[in-house]
Amino acid sequence: MIALDGDLARCTVAALRDDAPWAHLKAQTADSCAAYIGSANVTAAGLAGSNLEVGILVRGPAVAVIERVLELLRERRSGGLTP
Repeated sequence: MIALDGDLARCTVAALRDDAPWAHLKAQTADSCAAYIGSANVTAAGLAGSNLEVGILVRGPAVAVIERVLELLRERRSGGLTP
């Protein structure tokens, strides 16, 4: 769990097990003020409610933590970080 103050020292990024089910989550942030984490696709069906989706809307200082986690994932994907 990440502290509410955004202490990244408490955050780790772990590899998923290939043999375990996992959610195909999406994360979006806007202007460091709000973040959405959930299953909805940004498509007509995903946004119109035609599909069953679940997600959370985060506002406030915690958004900076989400942005940093996304940045770490991008760095790892581009080869900038080692696991």
